[in-house]
Amino acid sequence: MLALVDGLEEAATGLRLVSASAEELARVSINRSAGIKVTPGDSRPDHPTWDWLPDSARNSGTGLVFIYDHQARITVPVMAIAPPFPIATSLLATSFSGLRDNIETSAQVLAVDLHAGKARIGIVQDEQIVRSRTVSRYVRGQHRAGGQSANRFKRNRQGWQHKFSLKLAEAVIELARDSNPRTEWLAVAGDRITRQQWLTQTEVAPRSGLRLLPRNFDSRSNDRSALSRLAREVWSSRVFEPPDTAIP
Repeated sequence: MLALVDGLEEAATGLRLVSASAEELARVSINRSAGIKVTPGDSRPDHPTWDWLPDSARNSGTGLVFIYDHQARITVPVMAIAPPFPIATSLLATSFSGLRDNIETSAQVLAVDLHAGKARIGIVQDEQIVRSRTVSRYVRGQHRAGGQSANRFKRNRQGWQHKFSLKLAEAVIELARDSNPRTEWLAVAGDRITRQQWLTQTEVAPRSGLRLLPRNFDSRSNDRSALSRLAREVWSSRVFEPPDTAIP
């Protein structure tokens, strides 16, 4: 990602950046967030807009940095970047220093790779694992039969999963408390519903004093390399380019 930023800086004549926080993206239209004024009711603006951006960009939990070229008094979209960490303030700039600082953030992150009955947790910094451990508790798989037996099994499984959730939350709180220097962020990978239930039921983020990194991290396996992949993904950025871009 830094190589891309370096290339943009070298060709930065006329390039401008508009940073928009996640809150601003949710509050106003994507074009207003990007600093482009579109006349209400005008279905065919006489200048390029950002309407091609997918929903995944519009819903970026960390905000967006819009990069555009200012040509003949119009703004020509070049690309939009969802940085790894949240954008604190919205601003207009001609320097890439703010984007670079976000990409190079060296804060410590407590990463959780979450699966039913088992999770790997660790302190990561600059994509490297500093400390890690595995947290597990018996949670039996799904029951296929119907009737009362299946209902009883479902209740038992929910109980097993709840106890595992509490055990995992306590392990995260303990790891955050013992980290030195202090860990700032919490990143959780796993099934979206399971992830949200765990965060809501245990209130682990406020209890640990960590700020939840507002991004979705997928985890398709629970092998030992999953935590390393999550560590790299935390510091990754997403780049969105116009459909007809000429950028190589």
